[in-house]
Amino acid sequence: MKRYLLFLLLLLQLPAAAQIRITHGPWLTDMTEDGVTIMWKTDKPAMAWVEYDEYVGNTFYSKYHPVAYDSKDGRRRVLDTLHCVRLEGLKPGTEYFYRIFSKETVSYGDYGNMVFGKTVASSANYDGPTHFRTFSSDADNVCFAMINDIHENPERIGKLFSGIDVSKLDFVLLNGDMFSTVNGDGQIYSKLIDACVGAFARSVPIVYVRGNHETRGCYSDKLGDYFPTRAGRFYYDFNVGKTNFIILDCGEDKPDTDFEYSGMSEFDSYREKQADWLKSVAENCNHQTRIVALHIPPMTGNWHGNIHIREKFLPVLNSAGVDLMLSGHNHSYGLLEPSENQNFVNIINDNESLMLVEIAGKNIQITVSGKTDLVWKNF
Repeated sequence: MKRYLLFLLLLLQLPAAAQIRITHGPWLTDMTEDGVTIMWKTDKPAMAWVEYDEYVGNTFYSKYHPVAYDSKDGRRRVLDTLHCVRLEGLKPGTEYFYRIFSKETVSYGDYGNMVFGKTVASSANYDGPTHFRTFSSDADNVCFAMINDIHENPERIGKLFSGIDVSKLDFVLLNGDMFSTVNGDGQIYSKLIDACVGAFARSVPIVYVRGNHETRGCYSDKLGDYFPTRAGRFYYDFNVGKTNFIILDCGEDKPDTDFEYSGMSEFDSYREKQADWLKSVAENCNHQTRIVALHIPPMTGNWHGNIHIREKFLPVLNSAGVDLMLSGHNHSYGLLEPSENQNFVNIINDNESLMLVEIAGKNIQITVSGKTDLVWKNF
């Protein structure tokens, strides 16, 4: 009996195991007319899922909701701390609310021998952050914001979005060089994602355009895991209503043989492959407006990346019915009107301003605020 009491006393003195926590997120990415991807991070491996439903003025506790799990190839993932859930079969142009869940994986065994711990979840209240609106399938009007070249300055993100009504945005375009080099998981959160979640990303999806700096660093190959696309790569296209968006990947700005890359770069062949893909996209567009996002502007600068982009991308884009290209990279505002070499407008944002882009049919208005303040219209 004394031994039992001593054991019980020792047991009571042991620190309680810390409960699993959601440490970052959620944030949205890869929005479509009928789906969206929801991402978040926990401090321990877990089984993860999302409960969601159409918002029609009801509370989250009013009824049962559909559930989607973080799964791959028929199995629910239970050994990861970065969670990725794809919702599909949604209605276009519809508002949904959602709640994320993670159940701690205590030990992993064969079938029947798994041990799970406690479950942690985000708030169930419909208080604004945990909701989203799918892209409309036929809308004439599109509204999005763009920032670029932040170079690991999260305070600037909060400042730029402080005066923006994010509820009006369809998405936010991060047009490259949000990092100087990509060196680790913690950096991705502290220098970018946390600031985006605080400003907009719980309810407005991120569209990520890779810049030349984001090809650098020991963790750069993992960057796509945080902003997944159905295409599985950094270049792709998507539609919002009657507008088609083409997202291009500039690659590095110096020759592949430059000593800085330690023999790891092969961006020339990558851009050539991308140009072949671009040809197929250019030939198939029935949308009334087409916008291209590319970090490095093709017609400025004489570094190798600019020149190769001019050679490989511009001939295709010039015949693709492009209305506008949006770029960054130069850290200064620029407006390039159509010329004999480039038959569309290219607007270059500086590194301390936000572009608010509003599309109504073929009419486009851009309001730049921050380091640069101006309004540009094509009508």
